[in-house]
Amino acid sequence: MSMDNWINKLADGSDFIMWEKPLEFSKTYYVDNKAENADDDGPGTYERPFRTIGKAAAVLQPGERVIIREGVYRECVRPRFGGTSPENMISYEAAEGEKVIVKGSVVLDDKWEASRGWSLSFHGEKVEGNPKIWMRKLEPGLFEDGYNPFAIATILHDTSCLYYDEKTIDPVLSYRRGMVYVDGKRLKQVRKYRELAKEKGAFWIEENGLCLHVRFEDDGSPEDHTIEITTKEQVFVPEEPYLGYIRVKGITFEFAGNGNPVPQKGLVSTYRGHHWIIEDCVIRHANSVGIDAGNECWNAPPPPEEFSYHIIRNNVISDCGVCGIAAIGSNYLLIEDNIIEDIGWQRVYYSWESAGIKVHHAKNMMFRRNIVRNMEFCDGLWLDCGNSNCRITSNVFVDMPDTLRGAIIFEGTRFHNLVDNNVIADIGALLYKDKAKELWLNNWQTMDKRGEEGNGIYSLGSDDVTIVNNLIINAANSGFHSYSIPLRMIDGRGSTERDFKIINNIFYNCRQSAVNFDNINNFLDGNVYIDVPPGYIKILNPDPMQALDLESVKRYFNWEMNGAVADAEIELDPETLTLSIEIKTDIPRVTCYKHVRNDILGNHRESECYPGPFSGLLNMSGRFSIDPRRRP
Repeated sequence: MSMDNWINKLADGSDFIMWEKPLEFSKTYYVDNKAENADDDGPGTYERPFRTIGKAAAVLQPGERVIIREGVYRECVRPRFGGTSPENMISYEAAEGEKVIVKGSVVLDDKWEASRGWSLSFHGEKVEGNPKIWMRKLEPGLFEDGYNPFAIATILHDTSCLYYDEKTIDPVLSYRRGMVYVDGKRLKQVRKYRELAKEKGAFWIEENGLCLHVRFEDDGSPEDHTIEITTKEQVFVPEEPYLGYIRVKGITFEFAGNGNPVPQKGLVSTYRGHHWIIEDCVIRHANSVGIDAGNECWNAPPPPEEFSYHIIRNNVISDCGVCGIAAIGSNYLLIEDNIIEDIGWQRVYYSWESAGIKVHHAKNMMFRRNIVRNMEFCDGLWLDCGNSNCRITSNVFVDMPDTLRGAIIFEGTRFHNLVDNNVIADIGALLYKDKAKELWLNNWQTMDKRGEEGNGIYSLGSDDVTIVNNLIINAANSGFHSYSIPLRMIDGRGSTERDFKIINNIFYNCRQSAVNFDNINNFLDGNVYIDVPPGYIKILNPDPMQALDLESVKRYFNWEMNGAVADAEIELDPETLTLSIEIKTDIPRVTCYKHVRNDILGNHRESECYPGPFSGLLNMSGRFSIDPRRRP
């Protein structure tokens, strides 16, 4: 079997379906808003281009494309038509080598005045220094489509999952959707005018959403800065749902004042469509969601039979307040070679849609060779309810200091999924972070069986996941943790937390445990344990909990007959994606898992391999790159 075939295997060993075909186009339109003769009433040729992308979106037919020349386009692109087949797609492309930016924002460069009508002092409280606050009225003409994100709370119509920020007791979802950027940096929104007295680099919006008050970081004046505000809900979204065979390539999309899901309304939206390709793009600065790629809302009607099959490839998705990629329902969704970073700054982790990637009911999903890093008050990849035959392989999850649960989460999932060849590093705990030392010293007393925060891989009310050849380092809680919810009915029954197979992984410095099984109906073998605390393999139920080690699980359960305890030093740099590793003891080779014969870098494995994601583990020394994107 070729190497490509191993990489393309799903959890059950079947092949991932690739529908993509080489593209040829019957007609090419051009857009160039810098050209003197650009005209939306013209033919859209190279010699006489359209001025807006929206004009091209209104006329493109199956088998046609538009090439967009360099420039900044302040519009929401609304495709009217989709393609009809893999050979007859509609394509939106940046001209090769040119920088195309589509923005849902405007620049406020005049009409500023000193703020008035409000007091920075509350009941005579003394105001320190001399804060300089500026105001700008937001006239309706700034919002061309009638949507003013500064007049609407960030919470959407479905409040069934609304929770408050437990640290600040602050109803964060009542903030407005509009964002303000000064010299490219997002300002913090405050809820009361007087908070501007203590908060530089912040803004406050009046109740009607039509007057903005800003304090600059340097307490300077508006003329010294470039000030930009979001004016649109989304930046690329079809006019009607269910369009298919659309490609978007090489474009930067930014600045969307969208609301907290659900519905999942992304800065870039497939709008319940199918067979999209989103590649080589930059998608950033969304108030909530970067890309929505599913059925948008659990209250939406069932999608057509031909649904999803999207390819999201080689993008940089960043600076999204709630979620980078969201998909309610998907089939054969391919997410590969992306960087997903700086997600979660809205801190709405208890609204249950906050993660780098959040999918529901994913069938046959392939999530591979992605970098997921710097999550802020949220988790990494969250598979929520009814996911089956998905493979999460050859990714790097790193720098998540305040997770609600962990880097990878399975929730309410009943059928087989596979997690292999990932590096998971530096996973912290949100509410327990200040107690980390206490927990480490007294884990036998303070161990919460639910164990939600700071895990490498977490299962909540799920069954049947195989976890193979991963490296999990520096987890505040455990490398793997499972917790059953027996009366949560999904697919006709409650969860059992059974049939988890944890094979050939390396657990390093997992500060509470390496593995926490909810019960004994699971399996361990071929794993390596390095710098873990006593009782690093726990069986949580029934009471009393059992806190065991390698020798005791061999003796009592016939687990880990090929497992080992080793000595090593391992460190990962999240910015450069370089790993430093020094193996100080022998590590035995183990039998490869039947559906995993590649490593994280694309190297082939034979019938035997070393634990962890690197086939050449014992030959590695010093610092080397583990970036898995676009490997052979």
